[in-house]
Amino acid sequence: MNNRMTLELPSLSENGPFARDTVAAFCARLDPSLDELSDVKTAVSEAVTNCIVHAYPNAPGTVRIECAAERGALHIRIIDYGRGIADVARALEPFYTTLESEERSGMGFTIMQAFMTDFSVRSEEGKGTTVCMRKVFARGAASPAAESAAEGGAGEKRDAGATDAASSSPQTEAPRGKVADAR
Repeated sequence: MNNRMTLELPSLSENGPFARDTVAAFCARLDPSLDELSDVKTAVSEAVTNCIVHAYPNAPGTVRIECAAERGALHIRIIDYGRGIADVARALEPFYTTLESEERSGMGFTIMQAFMTDFSVRSEEGKGTTVCMRKVFARGAASPAAESAAEGGAGEKRDAGATDAASSSPQTEAPRGKVADAR
């Protein structure tokens, strides 16, 4: 990737807006439309909220956000090291929630999937969850040569959707158009 950033913060509700706005500021160089920027902010907010509510229900933990920008696309990986999801396929079903008593809508994964170009979830019980998302921006797509020249010719390729720790975890891809759901 030509540009990247990492942010770690405690899973506290007051950090949700900070995480969302930080990712939005990072992707500004990709020239997103206001609607595209809103999509990114909403998806990040939903992912971070899932970490706060589901991954660490009894005490705050760490939320890690990794972003990479390249040729008009933003790659986002949001990682928690919390309790994990027992059944990812079930968690992706519409309106499924493990917190019915708290009147949760169970729409977090659905919203993330609908607002992003690509979406996937990896999780392992007791080890955490990784949500990978990618958003392609219509106006910000530059030719590879132009992007390389703008970056001074330095461009390391790295997929924001893969980590050493998460690569051994089960993964469920949520194809575009399929309705998915939050934990």
